[in-house]
This record gives sequence, C-alpha cells and structure tokens, in this order.
Amino acid sequence: MKEHHGRQPWVVRIRGVSGLILGSGTLLGDRHVLTCAHVVDRAVGRAAAGADPPADRVQVELVRLPRLPARSAGVVAGGWVPAGKEGQGDIALLELSDPVPDRPGAELRRLPLWEKHVYAFGFPKEFRDGETVHAVLHGGTGPANEWMQMDPSPATPGLRVRSGFSGAAAVDNDTGYVVGMVVSYYSGPASGRSFMIPVETLLNHLPLLQA
Repeated sequence: MKEHHGRQPWVVRIRGVSGLILGSGTLLGDRHVLTCAHVVDRAVGRAAAGADPPADRVQVELVRLPRLPARSAGVVAGGWVPAGKEGQGDIALLELSDPVPDRPGAELRRLPLWEKHVYAFGFPKEFRDGETVHAVLHGGTGPANEWMQMDPSPATPGLRVRSGFSGAAAVDNDTGYVVGMVVSYYSGPASGRSFMIPVETLLNHLPLLQA
C-alpha cells in the first residue's frame, strides 16, 4: 500500500485567468503537473484547441498541501498533445514556477485494467474543495481506442464524474498508483459513464513522462 494512498498530496486544482476552477491535475515529481490540454486551453481563454501550447500561464493550487502557496505553471517543451481531429491525445505537462518540497508526486503505473476499481478526485462547481468518485474500468473505447470506459461503482451509484474532473488521476483502489487520467464524461440521462486515458497511452504520447 502506498504511503500516501487516500491522502493524495499530489492532487492539484487548476484555475483560469478569471479565477474559475477549470479542472484537476496530478503533481509528478516536485515541479511537473499532468492534466488535459483542454483544461489548459480553457484556463487561458482559448475557446478551441490550439495546435501550439499557449504562452499564458495557469494557476495551480496544491489543495492537499494547504500551507503552500499556489504556483503559476506553463507548458513544458514537448509537453503539449492537443486533442486530434478524432479526439485522441488531449494531454498537457506543465512546469511549476517553484518546486514543491519533499517531492510528494504521484507514481504512474501500467497495470492490468479490466474491471479494476479506481477513484478520482475532481472539482465540480458545487464542490469547489473537491469530491471523490469511485468507478469500475471496462473495455477500451474512444478515439483510436485510446480511452478506457469508467462506469459508476455499485458501492457509490449516485456519484459520477462530471465537469471539473478533467485531468484528475484515476487511482487504483488496491495500490494507490495512478493508472490513468480522466479525460471526458457522457452527460446523457441516467448514464454516469466517463472515460480515462491509461498510463500506457499517456506514455506513448509523452515519452518524457518516463524521465
């Protein structure tokens, strides 16, 4: 069991230039943050996905390390994979203006995913301090079959991923390792279905995550 399993010191909240909370992210190491490219685009006021990373910076808040101040962050060189025409990609790696002491970053792991139970911590508008949602992973789906389907856990059927969860880590219940990143959800009636990008796909798009 991971030392920080359940406490998630590596969870971050991302705000835009207007101050609105626009998504979640995962601290890696002591100064990098993994999130969705569309979260960054929205945070800097870009209505459509940009082929090039934005020059503007976003605000990153270390919600589980409240004694530390927020930091600004910008996209690292080679850390921008905007959503393609079919929706594949949608990944951004940010670098913080100042490192986080004691390196509380998450660990990404490739693990077998079929019917794995996971949880994610996001920031829906009605819970600005965050909410945990549990889910069960099923088959591959989405653009270029890059996503994994996440269905609401039978243990918490009323809780579901929604706006504010983009960029959140999908965490394995058993080990506490990050096995993917929440990227989208289906808003149809009585659905609750959402989707994550597995670590394998994240690494294929951004090999520098292995550094």
